[in-house]
Amino acid sequence: MTPEAARQLVLVEGLGLSGIPVCIRMGDDPGDDRLSRVAEAIDVLISETRSEVKLDRQLTLALWCIGYHGEVQSLSWQKDGSWRDGRFFEQIWGIATKVEEFLLGDVEIPEGKYDTLP
Repeated sequence: MTPEAARQLVLVEGLGLSGIPVCIRMGDDPGDDRLSRVAEAIDVLISETRSEVKLDRQLTLALWCIGYHGEVQSLSWQKDGSWRDGRFFEQIWGIATKVEEFLLGDVEIPEGKYDTLP
């Protein structure tokens, strides 16, 4: 997958009216293939943008919507048992972790530096 194809896929799935967050909000499972494709796209974006200083705000919003809303909305439906066993939550949490990795980029957080208030 090319970086531009990955970007477009994430934008459609993160911000589109039938994207992953909307699908999950409606109580529907986006499916293994769809979640796997988004995870693959995020991996491509991570490898292509790791050292960039500026973030693409539209792409960042789409990733945040997939990572955050996907997880939060899926947990709200969990009690109804509408998700496939096992792999669904692994995929959702895996995508949220990849989003965090994308946002982190090359930033290194020094151990202990932010442990106490000034």
